[in-house]
Amino acid sequence: MVDFDTIQNGAYRRIDENLPLLIEKSADGELSFVIETMPHTPFQAKQLNLKGITIFERKRLGLVQFVLLLKNEAHKEIFTRLCQDLADVPKVESEQKYINNISNRLEQWVYFWSAIKNDTMEFRKQMGLMGELQFFNFLVSMKMRPEEVLDAWLGPDKNPHDFVFLKNLYEVKARTSDDETISISNENQLEAVDSKDLLLVVYEFIEGKNSGQTILDMANQVIAGCFCDDLELRARFERKLLSEGLNIMAPCSNLIRFENVGVKYYQVVSGFPRIISSDIPSGILNVKYKLKVDSLTDFLCTFNKGK
Repeated sequence: MVDFDTIQNGAYRRIDENLPLLIEKSADGELSFVIETMPHTPFQAKQLNLKGITIFERKRLGLVQFVLLLKNEAHKEIFTRLCQDLADVPKVESEQKYINNISNRLEQWVYFWSAIKNDTMEFRKQMGLMGELQFFNFLVSMKMRPEEVLDAWLGPDKNPHDFVFLKNLYEVKARTSDDETISISNENQLEAVDSKDLLLVVYEFIEGKNSGQTILDMANQVIAGCFCDDLELRARFERKLLSEGLNIMAPCSNLIRFENVGVKYYQVVSGFPRIISSDIPSGILNVKYKLKVDSLTDFLCTFNKGK
């Protein structure tokens, strides 16, 4: 475990006896994360730029050390999280592959580090993402391959539908127990395309004070269950989260806990109350409207995985 508070100034400690990784604290209290390699093992990420962190190379006892030195004490918490994340990269037999994996993970951090903002995320945005993450996890529980579900999760890529498969479309909505309506953002969300079946998935949540999960909890649950051994897929997943407003490296400060109290599925077919593009006169753009949930009873159905 990476814990800089356990070492004194002027000392260093190996994180794990089986890993070429150390944490270090200078005589002046500056914090460093050290990656040791043999001279013939190049480290690809040494030219990266992380604001507040200096990356440099040095030689010590016949080994090459690549050092991440924290220059801004205000970033100590996220720097510690970065170091722990690099330490959690799965160890593989090939030293070069292992070092490459750490390098690639560090490159992902550069992307997220540049996107850090000191802001919050509004309640309904968090609740909507929670619905999509729970549905993602549900699809995996239905024996769908995580990579397939990740490919299908196109909502973060500004697709009209949240999940797009070969024969099925899924639009995910979330509401509180007090909400009588759900919001439809445009005329395309409830319009089936390419002869695909469209299912409206509606999650119902209550806010949990000391129970339930935050969107960060849910995202980490998906990562642990689906992508812990595949850094490339994990990186793709995390970038989609960022597109949805969740920087998993530095999450917003007002994360809310949600409890799932139910989910319902509605088949969007002829007669379903909706506005689609063919209903709109020329010149009208950006149609938004609300649907009364109790008006959808006739379209209730069970979940059919399809493809």
